Amino acid sequence: MILRGKIRSDAPLLVLALEEEAAHLDGDLPVLVTGMGKVNAAAAVAAVLAADVKPSLVLNLGTAGALRPGWDGLHEIGSVFQHDLDTELLHNLTGHICGAPLTLGTQTAVLATGDTFVSDEATRARLAQRADLVDMEGYAVASA
Repeated sequence: MILRGKIRSDAPLLVLALEEEAAHLDGDLPVLVTGMGKVNAAAAVAAVLAADVKPSLVLNLGTAGALRPGWDGLHEIGSVFQHDLDTELLHNLTGHICGAPLTLGTQTAVLATGDTFVSDEATRARLAQRADLVDMEGYAVASA
């Protein structure tokens, strides 16, 4: 975890997984580089939010893969789920809901987060039935 800048209550915190993704930010706002994956992202964001000063907003930026054609550019996510956690099975086994999808706003874009890099067409097609984009940190940042 790398925190560049100082957390301010009047400014958003920009969260990215990799230094390469943060390289072209101008430095006016605080930047948190979490490292790749859900555990790194959740731990880093939680640690920063546990401090006395809270940012006005946590803004997750970075790279997401398009699951279907036409999803290039910037997107505001409306909901996010963990594609590598079988919430329905866990609910059936335990009676508890674990890792339920999160609603983030009114936008329609759906993000699937998981600790696996989606590189095969079968997985891409399966995820495209439920989501528009895929990444490795979004759910963890939103959950934290």
